[in-house]
Parts: sequence; C-alpha cells; structure tokens
Amino acid sequence: MEVSATSAAGRSVVAHIFSEFEENRFHTAYVTNSESNSVSAFGIGDRGALSVVQDPVVGCGDDPRAIVAAPDGRTVYVSDTGANHISAYRVGTGGTLSCLGTQIPTGGDDPFGLAVAPDGRWLYVADIASNAVSVFTLRPDGIPAMPKVYASGATSPRGIAVHPDGRFVYVSHGRPMPDTEPGRLTVLAVQQDGSLRLLSRKPIEIGLSGAMIAIPRNGRFLYVGAQRSDEIHGFRIESDGTLTPVPHSPFRAPGFPEGVAATPDGRFVYAAGQKDGAGGIHGFAVDRYGSLTPVPHSPFKPGTSQVGIAITSDGRHLYTSGDDSTPTAESSIYGFAIDQSGALHEVPHSPLATGGDAPAFQSVAII
Repeated sequence: MEVSATSAAGRSVVAHIFSEFEENRFHTAYVTNSESNSVSAFGIGDRGALSVVQDPVVGCGDDPRAIVAAPDGRTVYVSDTGANHISAYRVGTGGTLSCLGTQIPTGGDDPFGLAVAPDGRWLYVADIASNAVSVFTLRPDGIPAMPKVYASGATSPRGIAVHPDGRFVYVSHGRPMPDTEPGRLTVLAVQQDGSLRLLSRKPIEIGLSGAMIAIPRNGRFLYVGAQRSDEIHGFRIESDGTLTPVPHSPFRAPGFPEGVAATPDGRFVYAAGQKDGAGGIHGFAVDRYGSLTPVPHSPFKPGTSQVGIAITSDGRHLYTSGDDSTPTAESSIYGFAIDQSGALHEVPHSPLATGGDAPAFQSVAII
C-alpha cells in the first residue's frame, strides 16, 4: 500500500508539473513600433493564426527598433535608438510583457541591431553612430549589466548576429539614407571573458548599405541584405569564423531588402523588402553549396512595405512587420505558413494591426 500511495503522489506531482507546463507553453510574436514608443504582442495559435495578447506596452523606452529574446524565453530586449538605451521586458503568462528595471545606457550612440549569445550570457548591440559594438553581461534575473564597448571594424554598424556556437560575432555596416554608403561586413572573435577581437582589419564589401544578417542553426552559411543594391550576399562560414562567398553571390532581391531570416534547418532564406510600393518578401531555396534560388511564386505580398522578419523555431511559420496595402498604410504584422517548397501562404487573421506606428529595423522577435 505504501508503494501504491507513493506512486499515486508521484503521479499527482508529475501531473501538476505537466499541467503547469502546458498552461505556460506558448508561441508569441513581438513587434516594436518606433514612432509610438511601444511594443506589441501577438499569440501564435493553430495553423500559425495571430491573436492580440495585450495592448501595446508603452513607457519602457523611446524610439524602439530592434528586438530580440533571451534563449530561455523569459526576457526580451529592445534597442531604444534615439535614447541610446537598452530596455528589458519580462515575459509573463501567455506572452504578456512588462517593463523590467530601468533603461540602461549602451555606452555608444544610436543602438541599432541586437543579438544574444546562444548560452544567454551576453547581449550584443550595434551602435550605428559610434562605429562600435556594446557587450552587456546578462544577469541571472535577465537584467543587462553595464556594457563594455569595442570597435566594430567599419563605419555605421547596423545588423549583428552571433554564430550558433557562440565563438564569433558578425556585423553589417552602411546607412541606406540619406546618402548611399558602401556595405561592409566584419567578423569579431568572442574571447572567454566576453570581450571582442577583430579577426581582420579589412572589412568585406557587400554592395550598398548592409542590413540584417541571418545564420541558420547549422552554422554553415551567413546571409546579409544590401538594401541600396537590392541584393542578398551569401557566405560560407569557415571553421575559424572567416567568410568565403558562396557560388553566384550576390543574389537579386529587389525592393530594398532590410530584413533577412533563415529557417533553422537552413533550407530556405527570406528577405523582407522595405521599399514602399516595390517591397514584399523574397523566398530562396538553399543548395548544398549555399547558393540561393527563388522558391515558387516568390516574391510574396509584392508591393507592400516589409521591414522586420522572424521565423518560428520549428521552421513552419514566418512573420513580418510593415505597412499593409490599404490607403491609410496601417502598421501591421503578417503571418505565413512555409510549405515544403518554401512558398509562403498567409495564415488566418493576417495581417493584424500592431496598434502602433512604424515598425523599424529588426522589429520582429518570436518566442
């Protein structure tokens, strides 16, 4: 009887833990609204359908641009570009957000792109106006500690990404406006203490105005947008972190490609075109050498302005931020299912208004 009672109690505990896990398991997409100083949250349901989680969260930071989630999904970080700060948000039940602590200065000017180390120890920030990368140590409670600042290796750093093994950081450079600025890509090695060291003093040329960077989970290839030259540049990542162009790179992606994302399995790459009236989403299949070929029916949602872009961890759904095609150009989130060929199919309740204004660079994150 004692064994039976103990087993029953054990089953009760397990059932409670499983129930609690099920209650808190969710997928959520977040969108920053730069002109309304807010962050919007959307639930992702069956077939990728979108639903509003809460009213846009305001009061945590000014001019929010890039957004990224910690690997454990408990915290979200936002670059407050105009305020030279980073804001942290706690993720609550059902994906709700609340401000976590105060705004934290980056130590640089105009924080732009964001990336988090795969082990969750460091937060990397591209400071576009000071040609630097700020590195925050992330405390156990998710709050970033005061950063250290390192040269990015070129002028106007914007996009930033970390290799899946955490050993290298890649930074794109170049402003798209008001003047055309040559795009450049630099590689920084991550030291054991979290500091950064430039691997090469000579940046890699990547067309005009470098944008977002995508690295599939397998870490074999890197893709970066060049907005002004309407291109995606592809590179093979060598074992020492250096980059070699893939065959036939760069690849055409008309419409001012600002956002770039890759499916976790590395089979597909997508680029969000930001140019009003000429944008949309370009989809590409990746061959074994890293070269890109347009998928069937690409581009998707042509003519719309698409800016931020992110893909769910299972690779089944893709979400973008931008303006819809109505006369009022409402800021919205778009959702798509990715089929076996890489083609996109809009999910139920897409697009949904963000409730804010002007999603900007790297303005979509998914937990």
